[in-house]
Amino acid sequence: MIQLFLEVKYAHDKLKLYMYVHNQFVDYPKTQAIASSFFALSMNALQNDSIISTAKLFDKGNKSYGTIHKFFQLIEVNADLFQNDKKRVLKEIPTHQKFYEEKALLLQNLLTWRNKHFAHPDKNYFLDKDRLKLGEDAPILYGDLPDLLQKSVDIINFYSEALCKNHHILKDPEIERHVDDLFRILNDHLDRKT
Repeated sequence: MIQLFLEVKYAHDKLKLYMYVHNQFVDYPKTQAIASSFFALSMNALQNDSIISTAKLFDKGNKSYGTIHKFFQLIEVNADLFQNDKKRVLKEIPTHQKFYEEKALLLQNLLTWRNKHFAHPDKNYFLDKDRLKLGEDAPILYGDLPDLLQKSVDIINFYSEALCKNHHILKDPEIERHVDDLFRILNDHLDRKT
């Protein structure tokens, strides 16, 4: 469980960093100009990696390990490990699986982003410089993926707490603090130059 939580956390942190830096550039557009090539490439890499990292958590293939779907299979097969909580755990699995079924369109759109653009360029999207067609064909709202990852941690925590009394926390305040520090330093530099 800890490894799956860490995979969710890595995906979440990459996505959060991408979104937070992107918002900082909206608020401080001159900062990006200091090293525009570096920032453009870094942001592209963060977006690419966050989409691929998030999407792989929801793969359903038989060979896919380290996914939410495999997690449920392992819980069911190893339900005896939960001893006194076995009935409660087995009762909760369908409820948690239903959550992902209700998110089927979002998950399909995420996989489309990964499979048609970020991991394997599709001709329909490759030639669309601004990726507007991808967003129209497979819409994902700004908060959808962070919310999905948070709910996934909540679900992992249910089983982790039942099995070994561990509770995982997704929030990392250091990301925002470090980005704020970086932008403060860069903006101070810009102010001194003018």
